[in-house]
Amino acid sequence: MVVAVCDYAGNETYYAVNLNGAGSSYGSLVAFQNSSDGEGGAWVSFGQDVAKNETALFGSLQNVVCAEYVNGVVFAQTDNGNLYGIPYEDFLTDSIDLESTYIAHLGRVYQDMAYSYAEGKLFALTARGDGADGQFEVYSINLKGSYFDEDLWEQMNAYQEDWVAGRFGVFGLTLACDDAGSLYVMGTSVDEETGVESKAQLWKAEMVTDWSGTSLGPFKIVGETDRQMNYLQSMTWDHNTESLYWAQFYPKGMTNMEITLQKVDPTTGACTQVGTLSGETCAMFAPLTAESAAKEAHANVPEIDRNVVGTPLLRDETVVMSVGATRNSCMIWIPGLPRTKMWSGPLTMRRSLRWIHPAL
Repeated sequence: MVVAVCDYAGNETYYAVNLNGAGSSYGSLVAFQNSSDGEGGAWVSFGQDVAKNETALFGSLQNVVCAEYVNGVVFAQTDNGNLYGIPYEDFLTDSIDLESTYIAHLGRVYQDMAYSYAEGKLFALTARGDGADGQFEVYSINLKGSYFDEDLWEQMNAYQEDWVAGRFGVFGLTLACDDAGSLYVMGTSVDEETGVESKAQLWKAEMVTDWSGTSLGPFKIVGETDRQMNYLQSMTWDHNTESLYWAQFYPKGMTNMEITLQKVDPTTGACTQVGTLSGETCAMFAPLTAESAAKEAHANVPEIDRNVVGTPLLRDETVVMSVGATRNSCMIWIPGLPRTKMWSGPLTMRRSLRWIHPAL
């Protein structure tokens, strides 16, 4: 059961109350988990003490690849490139009419999203290449509608995607942003001398100020995590607790999956396992509490422009995500590849089946 509490200022906070006794994990994190056959999945909720007992919110026939919570709205992208702006309260109903929340079709399919309250920008990460040739790129997605930028002296289109930063030689898979506007990426790199791929590394780009103003600096390594990673996963900054969480995924074999929830030290990269997850988890975000949402630091939020011309590209006849379609994943779904390209061979094959999307 969900209970809504409204304060005198009109701020609403939603609480999930378990009436069925022990067994389900309700918490501050929401994410999407892929189904076993790669066709759709389910939105789930859990806390940092999750033990493969996530609470299923509702199932979906559309594959979601990344999402971010922006003070009451969840921006989510599906694997066909569509961007949706879903009111968070809709997540607590029986279903979502996805088509009614469609706002734009993006030119890239991203792996993770993060919103910077410091800059008032939505960022998204995409990875390409492999091994020593791997790299990640971070783009900004304009949520302010169409306007003329007098600083850049150019016209900005609604939901325009602009390159912001990147790092060659690092295959970054997750993205998060703290209150100060620093971006965090979890990825792997290859030693130039030995050719050995590293375990997951935490990288960070801070806001820097010089004579020209304040902007995002280069990505620099923070530290090693001593954890491995591969395929779709997610990271998010919990603005309620100032904590960095990583939904880690690594297949050691067909029946041996490492699927955990890690709490990451943003100053060292050191990880502490705080939970275990049921399946490959992506699009993770932490909804703001009423107290956090009321802070001035979180007031820099956009208005959704629903007048953008575009038609949703839907893979299924139905676009309603509803209760009853929950399925846990037991195989790895690789977005952007044909459905027959799901990983089912030996572990040595996994590298060639990473996200090689036509748009890249």
